[in-house]
Amino acid sequence: MTLPSPLALPELLGSGDHKVIGRMFIGFALLLGIVSAVALALGMLGNLSGGGLFSDSVNLRLFTAGQFGLVFGFALPLFVGLGLFVVPLQVGASSVAFPRAAALSLWLWLAGAITLLVAYAIGGGVGGDNQRAIDLTFTSLGMLVVGLLLGAVCIATTVITLRAPGMTLDRVPMFTFSMLAAAGVWLLTWPVLLGNLILLRVDLTSGMFGFGAAGEQWPAVSWSFMQPQIYVLAIPVLGLLGDAIPTLAGRRQASRNVMLVAIGAFAALSIGSWAQVGQPGDLWTEPLFVAMSFAIVLPILGLAGGFGSVLAAGKPKPSAPLVASMVALILLVLAGVVGALFAIGPLDLGLLTALESGLPLVALGQAGLVLAAVAAGAVTAVAYWSSKISGGAAGPAVMLASLAALGGGLAWGVGLLLAGASARFTALEGAVDAFVVVAVIGVALVAASLLLAGLSLAGARGTSDDDPWGTGQTLEWATSSPPAGGNFDEVPAVVTPQPLSDVRGDGHGDDGEESA
Repeated sequence: MTLPSPLALPELLGSGDHKVIGRMFIGFALLLGIVSAVALALGMLGNLSGGGLFSDSVNLRLFTAGQFGLVFGFALPLFVGLGLFVVPLQVGASSVAFPRAAALSLWLWLAGAITLLVAYAIGGGVGGDNQRAIDLTFTSLGMLVVGLLLGAVCIATTVITLRAPGMTLDRVPMFTFSMLAAAGVWLLTWPVLLGNLILLRVDLTSGMFGFGAAGEQWPAVSWSFMQPQIYVLAIPVLGLLGDAIPTLAGRRQASRNVMLVAIGAFAALSIGSWAQVGQPGDLWTEPLFVAMSFAIVLPILGLAGGFGSVLAAGKPKPSAPLVASMVALILLVLAGVVGALFAIGPLDLGLLTALESGLPLVALGQAGLVLAAVAAGAVTAVAYWSSKISGGAAGPAVMLASLAALGGGLAWGVGLLLAGASARFTALEGAVDAFVVVAVIGVALVAASLLLAGLSLAGARGTSDDDPWGTGQTLEWATSSPPAGGNFDEVPAVVTPQPLSDVRGDGHGDDGEESA
């Protein structure tokens, strides 16, 4: 990804081009993801029996900074950026809806991210010792949430209003459908977090110290970082796999409408703003929490079966995006399994908590698997769409990024699962520190995967065909690489969900629609 020349900088800063905005979201999200993962790894060392490298308060601040950063600095903005870049191309639009609002979402989010880093650096954040800096922390988090939600509105409006003729909602690409579902869930749940932040800030600045008391700050927002809410980060990953895997297999997706229903069910079951740890009662034993923890595994397994069927029916060649797709799918399946295990009451896996956060280590391990799956999704997107984003094929480091995401996710998730289980199973008691170290290494490997993905995208060179895979099915492969202004000279007719397969005459749609 080439950097702009100094003369192009004013045009870049004032651009309303969805492709420029999307690239900047993606680049900054990868950078902040690396920084956040490093902070989280350092903070997690505080769970060692010796207390880690820093004091308890510093460990807690690093831990919470890493959690905030990975969710609001990396995972959400990454897919907002991909949505702003790719969705208009997939629906055959010349631009994103409300392009100036999309630009505002970028700068508001970026300003919030920088302010959050400054607030933590001067003694703010959860567990901080500077009241004004803590106030600044909550303000900056509000900026992040508002900026990301504004971008989600632009994406959803694009899907609803700017689709090409003939592209009904059941014909939109799976990534586009998943972004619409994700935007709906984000707009339903993240304003609840915004309300929590407002309560925290009001209590803190008024001196009432109810919600704003030091011991109540993290419980008021920690629901954002555990199941079921943590799954909202993975909704676009499933849509990305739904587009990439059939293309790489050279085969149309069988039972495609069933797959769309599964993505929608996953999105609905990921709504978690009701599951607030700070409220009275034992959340982990609530019937709704237990039921949703088991139910969400079903759409994941259904989608995995659908992807497996198209791979078995097709002739996929080993490639970086295919490997990264399999890594993301494996990590999401494991996340669902660990989440279900955590919800089994007799196992009692919530006994050992992280630092002073009150969150069980097992729940954090499950969230780590989801975040690692998002990292693998980022690698998939870089490898699959690099020709559109940067104009050339991603560098060779993208394959290493896939392997780092797999190893990191497994170490992160399984390490914290075993550390948490040590309080329940006496045979594991003496190995807690070793499990924590394994988890910390896993977080570091995920950070390395993001670094390698960023380097691969930045190192993309040369020119590329409109459809470098030769089996592209959706409309982004009908335009140049990278797309020119206005995106399309002419949009192909859409009569099935795979318009480019129709143009090539690849047979009939798997849902019974005849190809053109």
